[in-house]
Amino acid sequence: MRRILFVILSVSLQLNAVPSDAIYDQRKEEIGKGVHDNAYVLYDSSFAKLYQEKKQPMGRNDENQENRIRNDFTTLFKKVEQHFNNRSVMIKIKVLNISNNDDLGVP
Repeated sequence: MRRILFVILSVSLQLNAVPSDAIYDQRKEEIGKGVHDNAYVLYDSSFAKLYQEKKQPMGRNDENQENRIRNDFTTLFKKVEQHFNNRSVMIKIKVLNISNNDDLGVP
């Protein structure tokens, strides 16, 4: 009986110690200054179709859909850049081209 209590006590002490070790210090040395990423985004018609079903109200034309897709991808990459910057990785991401390509395939 004492062994079981000792095992339970030792496991619970280890589990209590883990969260204090897992705290992330966000004030680390900045790295990645001067690193610029040029993003070329390719999507296929299946993504455009899913996007149309979820985002586009009835009666809208494809040009507005393409503009919304571009804006959403640009916003997504800005969030990615901000996420890295918050963790002291000071990169810049610039979306250069967003295009529909139906010739994409997986071998």
